[in-house]
Amino acid sequence: MATRQEPYLVCKASFHSPEGFIAAGDIYEADHPAVKKYPERFKPLTVHRTGKPPVEQATAAPGEKRGR
Repeated sequence: MATRQEPYLVCKASFHSPEGFIAAGDIYEADHPAVKKYPERFKPLTVHRTGKPPVEQATAAPGEKRGR
């Protein structure tokens, strides 16, 4: 069951509610009305992988000024 400490939750199975159709896999914020009304139908969002941050260029390109 979802807890209020989780900022984002994922719907476990599709269902209809007064708030509209909620599809399995959709991500909702914890304060969304459907999440508050049906917390047992949601689980915390699990992030398995994120993109790598871009590598900063070490030196200026020809003619480029690097600010400080």
